Amino acid sequence: MIPYAYVRDLPEIKVTNYLHMILMAGALREAGAQDLLYHDHSGQVSELTRSNLFLFKKDTLITPARNILHGITRKVVMELAAPYFPVEVREVTLNEVQEADEVFTTGSNKRVTQIRHLGDREIGTGFYPHSDFIRERFDDYIRNWGK
Repeated sequence: MIPYAYVRDLPEIKVTNYLHMILMAGALREAGAQDLLYHDHSGQVSELTRSNLFLFKKDTLITPARNILHGITRKVVMELAAPYFPVEVREVTLNEVQEADEVFTTGSNKRVTQIRHLGDREIGTGFYPHSDFIRERFDDYIRNWGK
């Protein structure tokens, strides 16, 4: 993903306006990136173009609190993580994302997807045990839903 200074109008509402994603298609392709990480002008991150952001710092799961879609997948991931990890919902900076041990995104079409790079910078060590654990819990949740 690449950082992109933008805050959606009415971020709490799910929309299908991907104009900024389309406008940045060339930059994404050039960077070898698949998505944009939205942040405001002070460096507070919010979300990706179509999904929520999570990061691990040590054993703590952290997710942005504002200018985001409070989606169902995000809610389920936090509920699944809570018995195993401290969960913090708060402001998150670009620097925190760059310095995180693990970063992943969630969405109904992405489920739990690890993010390895922010711009040209690698995130963590490449070893993502906590997000692997969360992905396994989420996949079990989906597999057993409605049973």
